[in-house]
Amino acid sequence: MAAIRVSSYNVNGLNKPAKRNQILYNLHKQKISIALLQETHFKTGHAPSCKNRYYTTWTHCTHLESKSWGVSFAFHKSIPCEIIGTLSDNFGRYLFLKVSLFSKLLIIANVYFPNTGQSWFASKMFTALADFADGLQIILGGDINFPLEAFIDASYGRSSVPSGVARGFKKHLQTLRLVDIWRILYPTTKDYTFFSASHNTYHCLDYFFISHSLLDTRPTAGIEPILFSDHSITWVALDVGDSTRSYGSWKLNDNILRVLVCAADIKSTISDFVEIHSSDPSSPTIIWETLKCVVRGRLILHASRLKKVRSGVVKALLQKLAVLEQKHKGSLSAAVY
Repeated sequence: MAAIRVSSYNVNGLNKPAKRNQILYNLHKQKISIALLQETHFKTGHAPSCKNRYYTTWTHCTHLESKSWGVSFAFHKSIPCEIIGTLSDNFGRYLFLKVSLFSKLLIIANVYFPNTGQSWFASKMFTALADFADGLQIILGGDINFPLEAFIDASYGRSSVPSGVARGFKKHLQTLRLVDIWRILYPTTKDYTFFSASHNTYHCLDYFFISHSLLDTRPTAGIEPILFSDHSITWVALDVGDSTRSYGSWKLNDNILRVLVCAADIKSTISDFVEIHSSDPSSPTIIWETLKCVVRGRLILHASRLKKVRSGVVKALLQKLAVLEQKHKGSLSAAVY
């Protein structure tokens, strides 16, 4: 089976290249296969070229008259995904894709709810989704702008949104046989995806709902620390279809040679090789190809070591951040923040 990881992230604007590159690199490091992005703030017909070395396929839904709202999909280059059909509204609030993923048909839906009139919008959105899905399995993710279970999804145990909104939303989920995968896996855990600095409150506003039949794929889910936005990345991982792994060609990262220790080792390796093979009767072509293999092995060794060091530093910082964030979620202390 092929494991994919789908994320949802309210980016609060994606027009600045530096922020966009940071977010996409972070998604790549977290092994996100398909990213559902909300509040991209792209203008219709003037969306920037978001393609980079990792996420090469994009599709957008934008507001027709302004930069407000907006949702987008970003597909990692490693995912053999074919977009067969799309459905969106005219206000950058939802975008549905019918995709062929590892030869399996799926519906992936990306939504960004308004902060008022959620009941009306939910009715409209779920009706459109049911018609578009036409019985296919669904992965629905996004920012719904209210906590589903206020007593556990809000740091103060209450919500400003009337309870009837959440009840109506759950009825729509039941109609389409969708389940909140995070709550299925962690029924009593308190964790949040949004922090309001002005109100000093946390809420869980970002969710993933999947078809009940997808529970057979042994899904996992997670909530990452808040980094580049006031929302955190939420993700769900599941096995879909069959995969055939492809292997790319090796390329030299010349930054390795700028590290003095690595450069000295490569020079020493070449010198030793030349000395050992100075009287080798083999053809020059064979000796040259052999030398390239030896040098490549040393370069891969150094690249792995340097990557491990860098990743260790980043991992330690993220773990420290996660500990502090969890401490702040529990205490809401200004000293911790």
